[in-house]
Amino acid sequence: MSDAYLQGQADFDRFAASLAAPPLLAVDTEAASFHRYRDRIYLIQLSTRDRTAVVDPLGVTDLSALGKLLSNAEIEILFHDADYDLRILDRDYGFHASRLFDTRVAAQLLNEPGIGLAALLEKYLGSRKARAAIVDVLRIVSVAAVDGETLLKALSLGWADFED
Repeated sequence: MSDAYLQGQADFDRFAASLAAPPLLAVDTEAASFHRYRDRIYLIQLSTRDRTAVVDPLGVTDLSALGKLLSNAEIEILFHDADYDLRILDRDYGFHASRLFDTRVAAQLLNEPGIGLAALLEKYLGSRKARAAIVDVLRIVSVAAVDGETLLKALSLGWADFED
């Protein structure tokens, strides 16, 4: 697995260009909005099945390549509890995800007793390790691979009805 900390525009541009159109992209943001910090994204974590990057948006000022990846309907965009991530990505950058899979929503639809990332990791992967920034997106990919199969089975049984 290739891991990278991208704090400059050229590094980010090379990374984004190298992804082309992966079948899935896990995304997680870290933001600070408590007391003395301005409410904004301070870290963006990206992961495919074989590449991972942590992006410093303070050093990478043009994230339009990420916006293109998120809006590409060919790419499944994975989040865990996407609500805040999507709102802040929209507010700060105008980015929208076209094809979204949220592992928390999947867990709720499946009536899981624990819908937090740690609870899902423990149930499906037998791991409840402490959260670390670069590991979060890898875990989202792993949980989505398991939950995705179960969710598709649930949908085929008519347990959930989605509209565009």
